[in-house]
Formats: sequence, C-alpha cells, structure tokens
Amino acid sequence: MARKQVVYDEGDEAARLYFVQAGQVKTSKSTAASKALITGLYQAGEFFGYKALLEGTVHSNSAVAVEESVLLYIPADDFTQLVLHNPQVSQQFVRLLAGWVREQEVLLLDMAYNSLRKRVADMLLRLHQKECELVALAPHIHISRDDMAALVATAPESLSRTLSEFRQAGIVELSSKFIQVLQPEKLRSAT
Repeated sequence: MARKQVVYDEGDEAARLYFVQAGQVKTSKSTAASKALITGLYQAGEFFGYKALLEGTVHSNSAVAVEESVLLYIPADDFTQLVLHNPQVSQQFVRLLAGWVREQEVLLLDMAYNSLRKRVADMLLRLHQKECELVALAPHIHISRDDMAALVATAPESLSRTLSEFRQAGIVELSSKFIQVLQPEKLRSAT
C-alpha cells in the first residue's frame, strides 16, 4: 500500500479486519471545523478496524497509510466466525478493546489536566515505547509534525516550540524525518 493511500473512509461499511504487517497506518476523525483528530497510530504487528466490526456499524474514522505499508485483512464474515467460535480470539479482541478504552481515557485526562509540555512528553514516550518494541537499537519515531500536533491537540507551531525545548535540553534529537528520544527518564519528569 502506497504512502497516503486511503484504507477506508469515515462512514464506509466495515468489511474487513486489518493487520499491519509492515509500515504504519493512522486513523483519524473529522471534526465539524474540518480538522482531523488522529484517533490511532498502528504499526507492524497491530490490528485495526475491529471496533466497527465488533459494533456492527460503519467506520467512525478514516484510515490512511502514513508510509508504504503491507496490510493483511480478514473479511468481516470470517472475523465474526472466528470471534464466535474461538474463545482465545474473542479474549484477545476484548483485551484490545479494553486497552483502547484505557488509552482513550489517558489521552482525555492528559488533554484536560496536563500542560502542553507534559502532553508532548507523554506522547513521545508512548511512541518511543512502540518503536522500542519493533526496533530495540536506536528506535526512531517516524511521524509528521502535523500528525503529532493533532495527537496532542495543539497547533503545529506550539508543538515545534516544545520539541525545540526538548532538543535544546538534550532530551530528543530532531530531524526532518524522525524524532529520537535520547533521555526517556527526563521526558517522564517533564511538567
């Protein structure tokens, strides 16, 4: 799948469960002000598109390949049969949903009560952790500044100022293509 290729649009029928074999996919929801709120970033080894399948509804968000990606899918009917007849598969998707709900709660609390500096630090830590699971040595976060700004609910300019502060403090390394977390412990204590 090519970079920026649409996997599905908001309102499309949920016809498949998707699995990212390689690359990265983002999901986003359009707001009334025509802005895109990023609802998820999925990397190699992660499923997406299952909420609408489990709810029996259309997709409530859109999915787009962030970079060249390889996706596998299971048709909706096959997925339904797996969930209904295989308790281990059912339990795995219950865990995925519970994890998603927990993550959404954390994000909402972050937006409501934390400073921009803390929200950016927390998001960098989450993305760094995901990258560490994929690449143990020198993980790099590959995300556009606009997408990251949308994840922390701020303007790209405000995000850039905060990232520059972290760079000047030696906490992160910035390039036009990636962010590398150099001192995660300092991000944990950012306020």
